[in-house]
This record gives sequence, C-alpha cells and structure tokens, in this order.
Amino acid sequence: MPYRFILLTLLLLLSACSSIQPQKEKPTSTTYKVLPDPKKSEQVVLLGTGSWKAWQQEAKWNHYDAADYAPKDSVLQALSKLISEKRAELGWVLFAGSWCGDSKEQVPIVFKVFASLGVPDSLVQVKGVTREKQDFEGESQKYKIERVPTLVVLWNGSEIGRIVETPTNNWETDLLEIINKP
Repeated sequence: MPYRFILLTLLLLLSACSSIQPQKEKPTSTTYKVLPDPKKSEQVVLLGTGSWKAWQQEAKWNHYDAADYAPKDSVLQALSKLISEKRAELGWVLFAGSWCGDSKEQVPIVFKVFASLGVPDSLVQVKGVTREKQDFEGESQKYKIERVPTLVVLWNGSEIGRIVETPTNNWETDLLEIINKP
C-alpha cells in the first residue's frame, strides 16, 4: 500500500515537471506613457519601456523601416555566431527619443540589424526619454544618457559597451567590436 502512494506521488511530480517548459525569451512589457511634445504639436514624447513594435505604434513610426540600409553580410555572419554563443549572457537597452531626428534615422537601422541576426524585438528594451534625457524609471540617469539614440550592450547585467547616436563604422561592426572584447 505505501508503495502505491509513493508511485502515485512520483507520477504526479513527473507529469507536473513535464508540463513546465523553459522560457526562450523574456518579453519586454510595454509601459509607454504618451505625452504631447512641448516643442512640436504634431509629435509625441514616449516615456517608459517597451518593445520596438509598441514604440512604432505609439510614436506612429510605422513608416520608419530602414528600407535603404543593407547590413554587411560578412559582419552579420561573425556577429550572429558570437551572439548565438553568448545569447544567454547578453542584454540590450536602447534609449531613444520619439521627438529626436537621430532616433528616427538610427533606431530602425538597429532593429533591422537585430532582425538580420535573429534577435527578437522582445529581447531589446526600448526606453523612451524626454528632450532632457529623463525618464520616470530613472534608467537614463543610471546609465548617464546624454544623447539619443544610445544602445547599451550588457553582459550578465553589466555594461560592456555602448553606441551613442551614430556608430563609428556601422551598427553591426560596432556591435561586433563591443561583444568581441575580452
């Protein structure tokens, strides 16, 4: 009789464990606050954290897609290999301004590069800031953001590099250099 109880308990535990699946990606929750832009009435200021898709919808950036940008295939191959080896340790935080011309030009390129690398949008935190580079979460102060866009690359939660406004070479080459640092 006690064997049946133990066997039943083990079967229940095994069935419960088999239904648990590892989470492949942690989705970014969207908490953008949409404010009117004090300088341009036709624009909005997004504050908070969310995904690229949510950013595009809230800022009405659906027409920003970097159609003319072609990432360099040879660099993408090297970067893709490196990212796949280190994916669990890497993190991405992108500070942007919905009001900012550089953000409008560069952020779609960043996401085109990420898409070419197979990095889901949901793994990149997009943080909206004011014209004064402030946000209500205090993240822009923590990372000392002075200009946007700024892509902060994290390794196990600590910053290993950043690209500010525009890359030195191009997004994929600069990312390769950052991630390839010893």
